[in-house]
Amino acid sequence: MALPVTLKTLFRRAKTDDPSRRQEALGTIAARYWEPVCRYLMDLGNTEADAKDLTQDFFRDKVLQSNFVPGYDLTKKFRPYLLSVLDNYVHEEHRAKRTKAKYPAGRKIVSLEGAEGRRWAEPVDRSDPQRSFQVSWASQFVRAALETVQNGLAEKGELTEWEVFKARVADPALLGADPVPFKELCRRHGLSSEKQVKKIVKAVRALYIQALRAGVREYCRSDKEVQEEIKDLIRILSEFGA
Repeated sequence: MALPVTLKTLFRRAKTDDPSRRQEALGTIAARYWEPVCRYLMDLGNTEADAKDLTQDFFRDKVLQSNFVPGYDLTKKFRPYLLSVLDNYVHEEHRAKRTKAKYPAGRKIVSLEGAEGRRWAEPVDRSDPQRSFQVSWASQFVRAALETVQNGLAEKGELTEWEVFKARVADPALLGADPVPFKELCRRHGLSSEKQVKKIVKAVRALYIQALRAGVREYCRSDKEVQEEIKDLIRILSEFGA
């Protein structure tokens, strides 16, 4: 299995003189991080369409700028750096009305994968879009990990295991739903005891943490930092009720 491409590698590719490699690197960066950027821009009061255009502008005008990569201290977390650059960009440039004139329709520099047809959640706090950025950032890693687990269990035909974990962990984490009681899960899925349900949850949780660690690892430098970031993601979702 190929090792995940780190941010350092992506930044180096984004600075190359090779247009195809630069475009590929930028597309990868955008695929990983466009959602919290777009969520932030929407919660500043932009329409969804304008936020998407501004997201395109942000990655084009900032991520490809020569000072973006040197400006990132690799000893620091990338999330606060990205938000600070985005925040400065918003304050410096009010681009929404100029985007269509400057960049004709069809000239998209990055692919906002999953943006079309997305049902965006209500803002966490319209008066503080940075909070929505944090929640969106955390949620995207959690959703990706859950999708990996779901697909893996589906391939093995272990749909009951996924449904149990979804009801006890996934839905409460992402939707704020109450965990379904163990007795109810026994009844729903014909399981013999609450002990069996707890065993399933424990086993699938291990797969989930493994998938989450793999996703976070792409922009962390050490196991310690990965663990700290996972704790931070969980804290963000817990504090903001996401």
